[in-house]
Amino acid sequence: MKKTITTLFIACFAMVSLHAQIYYINPSAPGNPGGLNNDPESPVGSGLPASWTSILSGGNFSPTWSTIQTLPFAFDYDGTPVTQFKVSSSGVLTFDVNTSLSAPSYTNAILPNSGIPNKSILVWGLRGTGNNDAIATKVFGTAPNRQFWVFFASFSFLNSGNSDYAYYSIVLEEGTNHMFIVDQRKKGSVNLTLGTQVNGAVAYSVPGSPNVPGMAGQSGNSSDNIYYSIYPGPQPALDAAGHEVLLASPIALASAPYTLQAKFGNYGTSIISSASINYRINGGSTVSAPLSGLNFIGNTTTTLTHPTTWNPGLGTYTVEMWLSNVNGSTDAIASNDKVTKEIVVSNNVGIEDLSALNNVVMYPNPTHGKTILALEGGLTEEMELAIVNITGQVVYSSKAQLAGGKNEITLPTEELIPGLYFVKMTINGKSKVLKLNKQ
Repeated sequence: MKKTITTLFIACFAMVSLHAQIYYINPSAPGNPGGLNNDPESPVGSGLPASWTSILSGGNFSPTWSTIQTLPFAFDYDGTPVTQFKVSSSGVLTFDVNTSLSAPSYTNAILPNSGIPNKSILVWGLRGTGNNDAIATKVFGTAPNRQFWVFFASFSFLNSGNSDYAYYSIVLEEGTNHMFIVDQRKKGSVNLTLGTQVNGAVAYSVPGSPNVPGMAGQSGNSSDNIYYSIYPGPQPALDAAGHEVLLASPIALASAPYTLQAKFGNYGTSIISSASINYRINGGSTVSAPLSGLNFIGNTTTTLTHPTTWNPGLGTYTVEMWLSNVNGSTDAIASNDKVTKEIVVSNNVGIEDLSALNNVVMYPNPTHGKTILALEGGLTEEMELAIVNITGQVVYSSKAQLAGGKNEITLPTEELIPGLYFVKMTINGKSKVLKLNKQ
């Protein structure tokens, strides 16, 4: 279930505020940046697709660096090209691969810090001490708009118990030189230092560091993720960014037409007083409407409503929303303008989305053949399974006997025609539903 983030983050310029090559975006945004990464958030070797490359395994009782890695595309940090990096089991990625500093301590602190190398991005305070605590990398998207993910999977942290975990990623974006810190999944009370350190005098921290709490939940997908953005400077005057389309999915055909709303962030320094709000369905014609009398100040978010309702039919739709003509001018950064969401319009399929089951991962998704459900069971219990299409028809059903601990169930989805489905899992009358895309 989507969490509401109420904490207001304000850019924190450590010691030197005139440094203009990097700036921190306020506030955080929901989901994954750009929506490119839809892989399950699972441990390396246990539910995470094999397309990820492990660069540092777990069991590091003392902080350690990975070997030096090569970036998959051109990237600038603080206005300077960088080609290599290394990452520590304590949650620090540095482009200063020849630093003489040891891997930073497992005890995180405020920035700037003499124990942190220059040109570093931090989720400092993670601890790669457990056997499953691995760091893996993967490239998403196509050139020249790719993202490079450095994934801290199933990490430990201060006072974490045997069943606690934290999943975070550092993301680099091709072309824009944007950097993101993604809070993906956690169980337990994790508190970290998040940000970037340019050098011993200049750093940018998420406020609350070194005690920024984990905000994501226990979902194994991006539905409860949030991310923090770090952009190359100087900060522009006008930059309206799309955060989230505020429409549930699936929605009932009988309730149409629908009012489209989205949450936007003002990433610029100027107040936005006017703009055009736009939406587009399945790449079709743009529906645009003017908005005036706004008082959308910098470093905040707001919810805006399109005055033209949407009257869909039965089916699956890609809904895009964005702002244009901001204060009568062109938005400075086009890459963050649009926010996209897949909306399913269905008959009443009679399914609930409850938290009866935790740690459920379904892969591959999208799928061309069979699909695996990986989940953790409590005591031995029976689970009812159903695959439902968007018209509400049950196209497959079965029962599975779960054992305590990890379970894997194979779904015969190779027999389904391409389309969107709901996989419903029910135990003792309580259900959890996942969406499955058959290609």
